[in-house]
Amino acid sequence: MTDVEAKYYTAEQLAVRIVDNSSDWIPEDFRSGHSLVYSSPATLAFNSPGAEGFGVKRAALCVPESIELIVSPRCCGHMSTDLPGGKDVNERLFFMELNEIDLVTGRYLKKIPAEVEKAIQARIDAGFSKPKAVLLVFTCVDALLGTDMDAMASACEKKSGVRVVSAPMFALTREGMNPPMVQVRRSIFSLLEKRQRNPHAVNVLGSFGGLDSESMAELHKILATAGITTIRTVADCSSYEEFQKMAEANFNIVIDQEARAAADDMEKRLGIGYIELQRFYGNDRIASQYKAFLKAIGVEDSSVISDAEGLISHADCAKLASNDDSNPRASVENPENSSVDNLNSENASADISGKTFAVGECANAMPVELALTLLEYGCEVSEVFCTLSQRDAWYILQISQRSPRTRFYFNQHPTMIGFKPNPDVDICIGRDACWYYKDAPVRKITA
Repeated sequence: MTDVEAKYYTAEQLAVRIVDNSSDWIPEDFRSGHSLVYSSPATLAFNSPGAEGFGVKRAALCVPESIELIVSPRCCGHMSTDLPGGKDVNERLFFMELNEIDLVTGRYLKKIPAEVEKAIQARIDAGFSKPKAVLLVFTCVDALLGTDMDAMASACEKKSGVRVVSAPMFALTREGMNPPMVQVRRSIFSLLEKRQRNPHAVNVLGSFGGLDSESMAELHKILATAGITTIRTVADCSSYEEFQKMAEANFNIVIDQEARAAADDMEKRLGIGYIELQRFYGNDRIASQYKAFLKAIGVEDSSVISDAEGLISHADCAKLASNDDSNPRASVENPENSSVDNLNSENASADISGKTFAVGECANAMPVELALTLLEYGCEVSEVFCTLSQRDAWYILQISQRSPRTRFYFNQHPTMIGFKPNPDVDICIGRDACWYYKDAPVRKITA
C-alpha cells in the first residue's frame, strides 16, 4: 500500500493567497463541502456535534432540572451512552431509537410526545422531582426529512405540561450559518422567560464549563467599577429557578462567537444587550480588549484601566480549558492532560521558551491566535490543526513573517489518515493534536 502524505499548506503559502485574494483565500480542498470527509477518531471524538466533552448532547444538559430525549437511529446515539459529567448527567438522558421502517414511513413522529411523557415519568419514578424542561435532540435524518422540530416540541409541551425545546444535532450543518453548537446555545437560552432587569447583574455566555475561580475573581474586580455585583453563567446555576434569573441581566458578555446568535435572540426577545469579547492569548491583544470593554460599560477612569492591564501582565499565555470540564487539571509533571495554567507558573514559564508546539482546534482557543502568541513568546510552532475561516487571515499574515514554514492541516481532509508526527514537537495543545501525537513522547495539554 502506498503511503499517503497528509495535505498541508505552509503559513507562507496561505499568506500569498491572502495577499492575492483576501476575500477568497481559503484553499478549496480545505473546505469540508469540497472533498470527502475523513472521520478520524480525532474528528469524531472531539470535533463533531456528538463529541466527547461538550458536544450538543452534553451541552443541552447544562440546564438544571432538565432531561434530554435523543430521537435518532442507533448509529447516531451510540456515542451518548456514557457522557462526561458523571452519574447525574447520564441519568437525565433518554433515547427514542428509530429503525429503518420508522425512517421510511415517518411514523415515529406521532410517537414522540408519548416518549417525552414516558421519559418524564421515568425520571419521577426514579425518585426525582418532575423535570422543569425537556431538550428534544434531533439528528441529521430529521434535517433530511424536513421535520418541523419546533412544531414537534410545541406538541410535546402541550401534551406533557413541561417546557420542551428542540436542540438539532446536525453534523451536516457544521459549516453553515447555524451549526450545531450555535443552535444548542439558542435552544438553551430560549427557555428563559422575561423578567424585570437587574442593573447590577450580567451573564457570561459561551462556556458550558463556567469560569475558573481566578477568572471569575478577575472579572468581578473589573466589573465592580461599573456597579456590577452579580455574574452568572449557566454552569453556575444549581436549579431551574436560578437559571431563570439569567433573564434579569443588565447585559450579556459573549466570550465565544458560537454564543452570538443566542445573545442576539435574547436581545430581541428579552431586551438584554450584549458585548462580545474575543478569546485572545497575547497580552497586548488582551490589554487592548480590556480597555475597549471598560469604556463600553462606561468606565473612563485611567487608574481602573491600568489595574485591568495589570491583572493579565503576569501571564505569558492566557488560560486554556478543554471542552470537557469533567477531567481534573493535572500537574506539569503528568505528561497527559496537563494545563497551560501549569506551564505558565513561575517555575515552569522558562520551560516553554524555545519549545516546539503542535496546536489543535479542540481547545478553548482560536488556534491561529494561540499559535501567533506562542511565536511571540519565543516558541516554535510546527503545525496547526484547524478549520480555516476569514477571521484567521490577519493572524496567518503575522505567523508567516515569524514562522513561514509552520504547517496548517485540516482535520477532515482525507489525507489526514496518513499524518505522521513531527519528531521535533515537544508540546501538543488541544485534544485533536494530542490524538495525532498519542504515541509520541511529547507533553500533551488537553485541559
